[in-house]
Amino acid sequence: MASGKFDAQNQAQSAETTLDVLGAVSEDETLSQRNLADRLGIALGLTNAVLKRCVKKGLLKIQQVPARRYAYYLTPKGFAEKSRLTSEYLTSSFKFFRRAKVQCAGLLQDCERRGILRIGLIGVSDLSEIVSLSALDSKVELAGIVDSTVRIDRFAGHPVYAAADRLGPVDALMVTTLKDPQGCYDKLRRDHPEMTVLHVPLLRITDKEAKKQSELIDRALVALRDGKPARLVELTDDEVKAFRNLQLLTQKPVLYVCNVDEGSAATGNEYSDKVAEKAAAENAGTVVISAAIEAEVAQLDAEERIEFLADLGLNETGLGRIIRAGYDLLHLITYFTVGPKECRAWTVTKGTKAPQAAGVIHTDFEKGFIRAETIAYSAYVEHGGENGAKDAGLMRLEGKEYIVQDGDVLHFRFAN
Repeated sequence: MASGKFDAQNQAQSAETTLDVLGAVSEDETLSQRNLADRLGIALGLTNAVLKRCVKKGLLKIQQVPARRYAYYLTPKGFAEKSRLTSEYLTSSFKFFRRAKVQCAGLLQDCERRGILRIGLIGVSDLSEIVSLSALDSKVELAGIVDSTVRIDRFAGHPVYAAADRLGPVDALMVTTLKDPQGCYDKLRRDHPEMTVLHVPLLRITDKEAKKQSELIDRALVALRDGKPARLVELTDDEVKAFRNLQLLTQKPVLYVCNVDEGSAATGNEYSDKVAEKAAAENAGTVVISAAIEAEVAQLDAEERIEFLADLGLNETGLGRIIRAGYDLLHLITYFTVGPKECRAWTVTKGTKAPQAAGVIHTDFEKGFIRAETIAYSAYVEHGGENGAKDAGLMRLEGKEYIVQDGDVLHFRFAN
């Protein structure tokens, strides 16, 4: 079945290319092979192959002209073939339009029922124009069209962007490219839940990601039927995002907070030890606090708080330990930006590279990233700030591959 579908697509593409070549030659017989390739937007080698095939079939005749160049002329058979291919192309185009119009209208109606009222189109094409026409009779709003391969600002009455993040908030993305709809869909499905990636049947897209998710569901069911949480399912790095899209409750990270008496706040007790054992078996986190101590600490100023905690053998409050444990459980870190008026803390996931960390502040910082002036937190504090760290030679310049570390003090250089 797949082979037959691809053969039909290749034959249709070949016929369209042949029609384009015959049409161009009929309009200008003096075109060189290179000019013809540039005009049709195809490779020079393909142009040469199509011309040879047309000559061999008797559709064109070739004549040498001065300066080692050749002129191509349509034969009577070539004119007849051009007329036939034109008729087939128009018939196919009308069939495509009718099918696409019906399917687009149905898809937009389904979007309305599901509450999907703002979508972005991926790919400038005849299909995106048909969707635009269908949307006129729908409550669904088109946020714009994403296509990095074209150099136009608007198409079919809608803005054209180079990246999807320029669309703003959308409920769904719809594949409208005709160049490689399957490849486009697969890429979108890796980054978005299934319900937010739309397409019409005529594109003949198969959902490879759905098959992967089905396999992940089966593996999750094995754990769940044994009374184990879904987060215990072993995953490869490539499976993590797809598994997260299942949105299973027991897949979410869990932190057990043990409230103990004041005397056990530093080391825990036999009961908190049992909770810690259970948490370890479930791949969960645990932290020990004393609510009584937290209530007392809340009434003290900063200096009194440090002394009070030290007397109890503690170096931070229970709230601080919960925050730290939560960050570790979610694989989060903090970096800082420091200016003359304020210091800001920014949260990113562990393993984030410098350009992506800059993008948390503003997307322009990521796009125009040059390098990051970096000072480790310990060096910043030990030497009394940025100037002291610089004087000690502890400020360094990091590039695009630098992985941000917890506590880094960063100043980003970027191009507008």
